[in-house]
Amino acid sequence: MIIALVAFFVYLLTNLTVLYASRIREYYADKGSADLTGKPYNLASALYKIVSSTRIDKDSLKSIEGMKAFFASDPSRALKEVSDLRKANINMDGHLDA
Repeated sequence: MIIALVAFFVYLLTNLTVLYASRIREYYADKGSADLTGKPYNLASALYKIVSSTRIDKDSLKSIEGMKAFFASDPSRALKEVSDLRKANINMDGHLDA
């Protein structure tokens, strides 16, 4: 029984470590590309285009509400976040404005 519990906690810890490393790698990839190009708003605009082109409605958000713990961001706030991003697109050309 003790070996099984220790194995379970080691398994859980290694999975969390892999998820953490993946998140850190993604963060540094975004930061590196923004630093390399010197135009972070272009990267933000590209991510905005991906998010704004995805159809998000209340029904689809309700269907995944119970799985919040597995997402990087809170799906219940997704509609508000998309509307906030659209406000940053002042001239509505698909690019976020500084």
